[in-house]
Amino acid sequence: MTTRMDTTDEREISLDEYEAQAGALEDSDVLSYLPEDYGDRPDDAEGERDARTALESRADVQSLDYLHAKRRRIVAELAPLAALFEGGQSPLADARRKQHRALVSREILLEMQGPKGKEPSEAALERMANAHPRHVAFVELLESKRTRYGELMNAKMEVNEQIRNREHCLTCYAAEARLR
Repeated sequence: MTTRMDTTDEREISLDEYEAQAGALEDSDVLSYLPEDYGDRPDDAEGERDARTALESRADVQSLDYLHAKRRRIVAELAPLAALFEGGQSPLADARRKQHRALVSREILLEMQGPKGKEPSEAALERMANAHPRHVAFVELLESKRTRYGELMNAKMEVNEQIRNREHCLTCYAAEARLR
């Protein structure tokens, strides 16, 4: 079964293809461009110690390069989710949910059409589509992505705070060094 995705796109898309596109964010490797010398994880303390400059070591602050790499990893995963959930009154996630529900309702309508020719009302069709297991699973996928979006936004703010704290510590270290 195929249906049109929107009125401006002449390409037809199946419900399976649409769901595969929606799940593609989970399968992508967004961290592949980072250098290997920062360790396997962004919170690898040993990799962080190796990347510090002499001044950072004396002041006992985190490496700026390490913090930037950590933030780049977070932003790389955050960017597609931000595109999905940010956007004012009608974010892209809401549009995707409505598109998916429309595809599910068309599938239900095609399954229901028989020799009788009697169609359900739009409200009944929408209720059936909202309760359809495929649409429920799709909405749950969006909810899990929304949760991950919140976690990544928080992690990005924490790294930004660490960078500001690092700058403050270096300023204090330089002032103490001048007093000696």
